Amino acid sequence: MLKEAIQSALDQTYGDFKIIVLDNASMGESIFDAAASFGDKRIGYIRHERSISGEDNFNFAFDHNESEYFIVFHDDDIMFPWMIEEEAAVLDKYPDVGIVGCKPLLSAGATKIPPRPSAVTPSFYGKKEFVAELCRVGYNPLIPSCVLFRAEAMRQNTNLRHKKEIGPCSDIYLWVECDLFGPFKMCIIDEPLFQYRIHAMSGTAYDTNAAMREASAAKLDNLLREECPEMDLSRIWEFFVIFSLLPQMRRYINRDMTLDDLLAERKRIEDEHGWSLPDWRFEDKLAVSYLEDIAMAVKAGWKTVGDYLDAIAEAEKLGIRVSWKRHKMWFGDSYIQV
Repeated sequence: MLKEAIQSALDQTYGDFKIIVLDNASMGESIFDAAASFGDKRIGYIRHERSISGEDNFNFAFDHNESEYFIVFHDDDIMFPWMIEEEAAVLDKYPDVGIVGCKPLLSAGATKIPPRPSAVTPSFYGKKEFVAELCRVGYNPLIPSCVLFRAEAMRQNTNLRHKKEIGPCSDIYLWVECDLFGPFKMCIIDEPLFQYRIHAMSGTAYDTNAAMREASAAKLDNLLREECPEMDLSRIWEFFVIFSLLPQMRRYINRDMTLDDLLAERKRIEDEHGWSLPDWRFEDKLAVSYLEDIAMAVKAGWKTVGDYLDAIAEAEKLGIRVSWKRHKMWFGDSYIQV
């Protein structure tokens, strides 16, 4: 996946850039060999002498870049060729914007680059407006791989960094701190400009310690309650529930489970914790299943979770656009509006 990620960066229509591959004290020479195999002078390589945390690795990139703009891109994602060009254009045009990101195309399969949009739609967020957006949608709209930073803004605000003590929520914690304390606006382009790949070892799919997730979510919740007491945080806490209970849910759900049992199990977890679960993650795929959606699936004659997943897969093969409600996600060949 690393070579695919590097190639997607090299394919950018924005011509003036440099790639630095950060090797987090890996075993052997595979990462160096992957970087060197391109024979491209735009690719640099830095190897840490010892393994450091993901948060420290992000901060190393923050503090050692020498460019006007920079992005910390993950080694398993894919930039569409026009991603940096579109995001850099926002920073060029709007000097009061400090960071810009975009919507992702979520995929558990092969790389699929869609046609370039004829135009993109940037949405801007001033102080507390990003938090207000979190309250509205109930999920983290900024995946780190897509975020382009204005370097000078980050250099002048060294407190705006990933905090290792926060844990798995450190990325959204950083976005919230940028919104609350950063002297700049934030921007999210409404169109997907990169492919966020879900796989067995990705941070989205991988089961980490549930207690750690819960503690991390609680720290973010404390920050929001302290700084934004006037806001209704119920939708954001729904996101925390999914984040902290993901290992528990993955143990419960399987293809043979009936949809009726899924509804009952979901209600049991909601009653146990006093929270409402906005979505479920099935195996290595990201599916969206609100209670009313599952109820509709039952009415359609689907009996099991496997039936439900197979129906989605068939729709994807046919390129069918499934329209539900709430927010937008790109998934494979299908555009799913939830």
